[in-house]
Amino acid sequence: MPAPSPQTLWSLLVLGSLFVAALVIWARNRLDILPRKKSASMRVVESLPLGPRERAVLIEIQGRRLLLGVTAQSVCRLQELDQAERASPEDPSAAAPEGSQTSFADALARAGGS
Repeated sequence: MPAPSPQTLWSLLVLGSLFVAALVIWARNRLDILPRKKSASMRVVESLPLGPRERAVLIEIQGRRLLLGVTAQSVCRLQELDQAERASPEDPSAAAPEGSQTSFADALARAGGS
């Protein structure tokens, strides 16, 4: 069997590199295994799966907390949480008056009922 030509080797190298790059991009988008740049103005506080491709997501953006419904086809705002609903154990700076803390599940239940 004759040795492959240099042109064939370069073609295989380019194709292999493109395949690896496509695989890394797919893995980053689909599996979230590579770290992404963090946004200073927006963060996901909590996420709750509701079905195979549906979830409720609590985000904080520019000091406001929004409860979003996310499906494969759309994203919609379910509710904006007020100050009393914002308090969470992980965020002591947003502490609400005693006895007024609301859990993510309670906020989700209220959003579904209104």
